Amino acid sequence: MKNSGSHLMQPSAALKAAPFWRTAFETDKETYPALRHDIDCDIAIIGGGITGLSAALSLSQNHDVVVLEQGSVAEGSSGFSAGILSLATTVDLRVVEQQFGRENAALLYSRLSAAVNRTLGAINLREDALQTGVSIYAAAKASHLPILETERQTRKRYGLSTRFHEKSGLPSFLTSFHGALELEGERAVNPVKLVQAIAKRAADQGCRIFESTPVTHFENSNGLFVLNAGTQTVKSRHLIVATGVRGKAWSPVASINRQLVPVKGDLIVTEPCQEVAKLAQSGTIALWDTYQMLYTYLRYLPDGRILAGGADSPGISAACLLSDKEEGVRRLHAVIQSRHNFKLPPVEHAWRASFSLPADGLPLVKVLSFGEGNDGGNGGEIGGGNGGEIGGSNGSGKLIVASTDGLPSGMLLGEVIANLIEGRHDGLMDMLRHDRKPSLSARLLSLLPNVPALRNTALKMVFFGMRLKDILS
Repeated sequence: MKNSGSHLMQPSAALKAAPFWRTAFETDKETYPALRHDIDCDIAIIGGGITGLSAALSLSQNHDVVVLEQGSVAEGSSGFSAGILSLATTVDLRVVEQQFGRENAALLYSRLSAAVNRTLGAINLREDALQTGVSIYAAAKASHLPILETERQTRKRYGLSTRFHEKSGLPSFLTSFHGALELEGERAVNPVKLVQAIAKRAADQGCRIFESTPVTHFENSNGLFVLNAGTQTVKSRHLIVATGVRGKAWSPVASINRQLVPVKGDLIVTEPCQEVAKLAQSGTIALWDTYQMLYTYLRYLPDGRILAGGADSPGISAACLLSDKEEGVRRLHAVIQSRHNFKLPPVEHAWRASFSLPADGLPLVKVLSFGEGNDGGNGGEIGGGNGGEIGGSNGSGKLIVASTDGLPSGMLLGEVIANLIEGRHDGLMDMLRHDRKPSLSARLLSLLPNVPALRNTALKMVFFGMRLKDILS
């Protein structure tokens, strides 16, 4: 996709959801029909992204599962991501340990790793869609070096291979950093191919997937969930809502939404260059820095391109392609250039996407149980009658609302959801349940007004304060 004047060429309508991942590589995309008739199933899943499809992958082995996606599979946040499978990009291990203790931190990281391994082992992902090697976590300022040292010590306790580089020992291609951790055993993917491969495997197991099928309303009546998708009706015993940033304001989702930060950010991909190709071939996958809000992340792609994003802002924006002349795109390119000692090639692809980020970085899960005879009310007003929080017998129908950020967390969340649906105890629920002991940032976020305009203004002020802290730290 080459530049045309000052604007990037527009992809075809079928490829609009992920302009780089779906056009830069040949993809064997599976397509799924829209729902054209009423159906019944054991489990209905709203959302065809990483979380919903990971749940479908686990559950469709033993249950009749239906996935309802309002657009196309991998069209939302999952398909717009950088595709980094690192377990360390969303939240530092030291932060998890401080909030939940060593035992829970160890459990979370082992489960994240196992979920990624199981998913990759279960799907037919082409070799050219997966990178393996090392990632670099770099100190943007000398005052940030204690952050790296604490993280190194924490990772060492859990047997995670990590090397510390002082400024004088940094990889020769980097500039402006004051030290770095080199994290081994890292992976990255083409996120569209990953999510499409998960969908295909679930479909091969019997899962029915419907694209272009937005759910407009649901309710629970006599122990069954009734979903309206246009003029069609879906009835299911269990319901999973994993709609990400594009989810509707149904009341069961509202309590989770108050703990999420809606974020929009720009991503760029450069033209190929020899220096980046050599880095990728040597096994360097990704780089991110220690800033909170000014932070940037990037991938070194096998074909010699750099993919970069960061410095996000609050709010939701419709996914779109960007001009290579836009200020945000040029600023991001300049920041990435300042981090390297070779001249970066120009931007060839740029797009804007939105996602919802849990305030403390960890997945959120809300579970409601419904027995026969309970009436959940109208308009998605689930929770009436005797339906309540994570209760009832294993035979009860369950409504599960889930939200997370990052591909590894989405894979893990799919497995946690499967355990909950099948009545198995999951030791992670104390950490992931929506009413867990919140971090300070989560507590403050929940106090913000629920009026969209006021909440967005408040979030902008919070982001400004965090950026100021980055500058002064």
